[in-house]
Amino acid sequence: PEDVREAFDRKAEVPFNWEEFVDIITQEEEEEEEVRKDLRVLVIDDLKTNCEVAKLTIEKFFKAKVDTALSAQEGLELVKKNFHDVIFLDIKMPEIDGFQAVKMMREMGVKSPIIALNADAFKTTIEKALTSGFDDYLTKPFTKEGLKTILEKYAGNKEEK
Repeated sequence: PEDVREAFDRKAEVPFNWEEFVDIITQEEEEEEEVRKDLRVLVIDDLKTNCEVAKLTIEKFFKAKVDTALSAQEGLELVKKNFHDVIFLDIKMPEIDGFQAVKMMREMGVKSPIIALNADAFKTTIEKALTSGFDDYLTKPFTKEGLKTILEKYAGNKEEK
């Protein structure tokens, strides 16, 4: 069996059982999360599965509006058109990587928190992300708890915005 982290590192599509995922996510007890109900999130990742898992999880548990983009260029276009309270941005993407994309977003005047997504949990990579314009770092594959921590930190309630 192939290690999931290796698959993410290679950007390979791993077989994904959507029925099983939907069963699991719908069986979990809904909790009242301490996150704004009008939250708008952008997820940029070149793997469709990652975008869809993040979107379903965030919509289900955090009742947020989620936009997704499969490339940095597509994400940049969405950032120009819409405000997002939090942006999740994959670091390793073809053409324009996350480091280039976060720089471009900051140059465009984006003030929203931008969270780096990456399967690499090495301290040097995290430090590089945090000094390159990212506000935080979330290791893939991410969990509901990881998303909750980030969303509570950066979009806990309207009064903090």
